[in-house]
Amino acid sequence: MSDIDDVFAELGFGRMQFVVLFCCFVLQVWITNEQLGIGVVLAGASCELEIHDKRLAWLMAGNFTAQLVSCFLWGQLSDVHGRRKVILLTGICSNLLSILSAFMPEFWGFFGLRILSGFFLSASVVSCLTYMSEFTKVSLRPRVLTIMSYAIGFSLIYVPALAGGILPLDIKVSAWRILLLLNQLPGAIGIIVLIFLPESPKYYLSVGEQEKAMKVMERVCRMNKGKNATLESFGVSSLTQPRLRHKSMFLGPCQDVKILMTKYSKFMWIFAFAFFSLSGLAFALPIWMLRIRVMTSQEEKPETICNLLQEKITSPKDVKVVPFNL
Repeated sequence: MSDIDDVFAELGFGRMQFVVLFCCFVLQVWITNEQLGIGVVLAGASCELEIHDKRLAWLMAGNFTAQLVSCFLWGQLSDVHGRRKVILLTGICSNLLSILSAFMPEFWGFFGLRILSGFFLSASVVSCLTYMSEFTKVSLRPRVLTIMSYAIGFSLIYVPALAGGILPLDIKVSAWRILLLLNQLPGAIGIIVLIFLPESPKYYLSVGEQEKAMKVMERVCRMNKGKNATLESFGVSSLTQPRLRHKSMFLGPCQDVKILMTKYSKFMWIFAFAFFSLSGLAFALPIWMLRIRVMTSQEEKPETICNLLQEKITSPKDVKVVPFNL
């Protein structure tokens, strides 16, 4: 029996890995669009949907809370049902919910769909890098994951660049709705590519599906080494992964989390404190930067720029000409 990591090292980083990398890269761009790029969308939608400070805070907090609550669930399900299946099904749901949110006429419908979208989005967050790394030989994993991190920077250029060209346009359809739809484009591309990709062979080994794992590796072999190449030509008749937990060792949906929180509680509390502190600073910053309002000291309820822009001059008498003397 051959170690699957040794087989990946023998097959190298070929066409299969490049296709998987492209798929995961565009999915990561879409994930960042949904997590951070939504702040730019809300800047354009604040007037039409009447998103004031409290609504903006609830919208951001609700979306990230849905992701935080569901990440353990999707992590467990990806170990039981497979990375590809979880990413594909939840990615379709999240993408469709985000597209529907672009057509919402009022805030609460938009708010509900954004929370549901965040709930399904976290599955791609926790599974995408795992899926990519399980197709990559050990020596190249750090480089590949570094390349994946560039997707975040690409997204931070992609969304503002589109916003700069779309939001100023004077068109019948709200520009922020078009921007939100275009933010879903990388996700749609990644999902279409993922349909034609196989499941992770390491997942198949973990559930005892030796034949399916061999079929996936045969496909990797043909794509990387040529149509006539086979695993037998490399001396591979069966696969094993000693470091991969078998399905029989699965303790239950909550047992692993319980062990993690009790046996390693000190480390988890330190991690949680650092994570939530840094996340609070990172995600509160867009809220403060995107607050669109004009503070007045004379009124208890502050006026917003939206209210000021909606005011109309009712008659020419309201216009006062102030002479200017040199």
